[in-house]
Amino acid sequence: MHMKGVSPILSTVLMILIAVALAAFVGPWSMNLATTTSNASATNAMSQIDCQNTFYDFSTDYGNSNGVNITVIGSNIWELKAKIENTGTRNTYGFSFQLSNSTDIFNCDVTPSTRKTSSDPLRPGEECILEAQLTGSCYNISNTITKVKILNSVCSRNSPSLDI
Repeated sequence: MHMKGVSPILSTVLMILIAVALAAFVGPWSMNLATTTSNASATNAMSQIDCQNTFYDFSTDYGNSNGVNITVIGSNIWELKAKIENTGTRNTYGFSFQLSNSTDIFNCDVTPSTRKTSSDPLRPGEECILEAQLTGSCYNISNTITKVKILNSVCSRNSPSLDI
């Protein structure tokens, strides 16, 4: 009894087909992985560059607490004002207040009239006064605030805070 195997030509063709099928499956996946990784690295690098140049701080010659002024302006409404100066080399915008006391933290929006946007930013060397109407949950913390932090949209890591 004599058994014949698969011919060398047929086995070569089968190996090539398997390799092509494997490449067709793995190729797009590996390209997608490489593109995603590359884009994430570029975004992270741009974010780090933005943060290196984004600095601002409270102007301590303003208000009743080293750059912050908190006043009662009506029933259940307090007003928070803070003067800040852009000490970095990058435009900053998208500010909001983060208020905290010994137990709570609340984010409070800046009023539209003092809001800085990407089309009207706080430029290097400039100062501005940010205002917020403390209502709702921001009102509940208004008479026990121990810290004011000013967040921004450009680089939230570089956000100054002030103990009051």
